[in-house]
Amino acid sequence: MQPDLLADDVAALIGHCGAQCADVLGFSYGGGVAIRVADQHPGVVRRLILASTTAYPDQRAAADDQHQARPRPAIAWDDPELTGPGAPDGALSRAMAYAGAPADIWRHDRLEDWHRVLARVAFSSDWNLPHARGQLRPGCPDGAEAVLQGWGGPVLILHGTQDATHPVSHARELHAAVPASTLAEIPDAAHMAHFDDPRAWVAEIRSFLAPGT
Repeated sequence: MQPDLLADDVAALIGHCGAQCADVLGFSYGGGVAIRVADQHPGVVRRLILASTTAYPDQRAAADDQHQARPRPAIAWDDPELTGPGAPDGALSRAMAYAGAPADIWRHDRLEDWHRVLARVAFSSDWNLPHARGQLRPGCPDGAEAVLQGWGGPVLILHGTQDATHPVSHARELHAAVPASTLAEIPDAAHMAHFDDPRAWVAEIRSFLAPGT
């Protein structure tokens, strides 16, 4: 579950598939893992896509008022139905996903559609105990800006303008710091920008990965 080991797994998977390098997309927490792949295995990453994520683990940029209007309800970690010995696998993660749905998507007219997506997800409790004990290392490596600058490859920073998890100011700051980056902002899209506006989201990725770009 440690992010540096997950990055090793990604590199190993690329080699297992018979490829020398690949385009790597990291979403949310996975964005930090993707940056770690470029740091730990720079030769296997051809292009990097960082979607709805942040390079700043201290979360120093605050969300603006419109995001604060959609707060995330608190989930009790000591609720035995979520984290007790008899709790179903993934109960806490599932509860957090449903509670955070109104903040994660901008299109509230499609909230029931998002719930149907969540219903098909196989959530896991494997991270509960190490996270509660503070044993998990941060997803993003220290000095992520310098990591990307040193790697030097093309980076697409893909972000919803209404993201309440990682404010769009994080994406703009990273774009300004990394010369080889492209910033694509998806209007009227929150953290799950791929759900709020899938056509725009996919179009930005296709444009970035198009031959000759």
